[in-house]
Amino acid sequence: MPKPKTPVTAGFAYFCGSLGGNLLPLNTGRRQSGNPRLPLRFTAQDRPDIIDGRCSIYLQRPLCPFTQEIPVTRLSLSALALCASLLLSTMTQADTSAAAVENSARDYLTELYRQQNPDAQIDVHINPVSTRLRLPDCASPLTVEVPRGSGSRITTRVACDGPQHWALFVTAKVGILHQVIITRRPVGRGEVLGNNDIESRLLDISDETRGYYLAPEDVIGRSASRHLPNASILNAGMLTNSTLIERGDSVIIEVRTGAMHLRAQGTALEDGEDGAQIRVRNDRSGQEIKARVVARGLVRPLAR
Repeated sequence: MPKPKTPVTAGFAYFCGSLGGNLLPLNTGRRQSGNPRLPLRFTAQDRPDIIDGRCSIYLQRPLCPFTQEIPVTRLSLSALALCASLLLSTMTQADTSAAAVENSARDYLTELYRQQNPDAQIDVHINPVSTRLRLPDCASPLTVEVPRGSGSRITTRVACDGPQHWALFVTAKVGILHQVIITRRPVGRGEVLGNNDIESRLLDISDETRGYYLAPEDVIGRSASRHLPNASILNAGMLTNSTLIERGDSVIIEVRTGAMHLRAQGTALEDGEDGAQIRVRNDRSGQEIKARVVARGLVRPLAR
């Protein structure tokens, strides 16, 4: 067998064409599966140009270096043009980069969370996609699915619809920064919150599954249902409406009819918070009525 003459370039993998016109990678240390009786073997030190008087072509594409023996096949002259065109088409097709996948996921998630939280600042951190992945180029923009999971750590699916379909799962951490109401000091159970007990602060609420308050007026005047540490993000489960009237308190029974206001002294028979309906006894007549709590020490009879 003639000795191969042309040196093989280190750092390239070589492709040879089969007689069927398909490009076959030269797998290190193995014969081509389509032709188990290949008689020609050569090392990465040399490359054959003409073997046994027939034209053989070995086309380069940057992949990885090799140093072991590589099997090759004879390529007829009639298949030469077809093999070259096939390889050139694969060489000119660009791969989708890891950065493109990350950018598509980041853009989609940022817009999604902005729509859900229009007054918040959205911060999306994509966990890096491996740069070793060889993702075929996509003819259309990458598609991103609605994320899975809850809270700040989520997973989304990035896909290409063609010409060669592929899909990849990408993980991310999402921050949703919003001005929320928190305690300015430790608050004991039953304490009524005032303006000096709370403040608004920009915090990440992505993991706040129990809710939060945005405005001071939503919490001022309400009581703590349990002990609240300093800097607690307030939610509905932490607060109750303040008890404005307690059982046995002396109250004013106020009746309004047009421009006429009538008042009478009474005694509360139940505890009551703002807006609650309680039983009240008129001290003068001894009659028991149902009244609505409208302020501390003030009730109005319910309409009959």
